[in-house]
Order: sequence, then C-alpha cells, then structure tokens
Amino acid sequence: MICPATTPPSFGLLLRQVRDGLVRQLDASMAEEDLGIGFTHYIGLKVLSHMA
Repeated sequence: MICPATTPPSFGLLLRQVRDGLVRQLDASMAEEDLGIGFTHYIGLKVLSHMA
C-alpha cells in the first residue's frame, strides 16, 4: 500500500503489513508441506473449535 506524500504511514499500518506478509509466508510454507490446509484455514478452524 502506498500512502500519499502528505500523510506519513502509521505504526498500525506497518504492523498490519508485517502481519499480512507473515501470514502469506506461513500459507506458502504449509502449502509446501502438502497438508491440504493453509495457515488461515488452520487459524479459522482453531477459533471455531474454541467456540464450540
């Protein structure tokens, strides 16, 4: 994401970009392991299991 020159990027934006990059990296790593499930699916299932 590119911010306009008049507005400096916020720390929250930086954290979100780092988190998104890490999730993409974890998704790719899990795909290489051929588990049939990505990291985001794993987290979603984990959240649902705690809700049940």
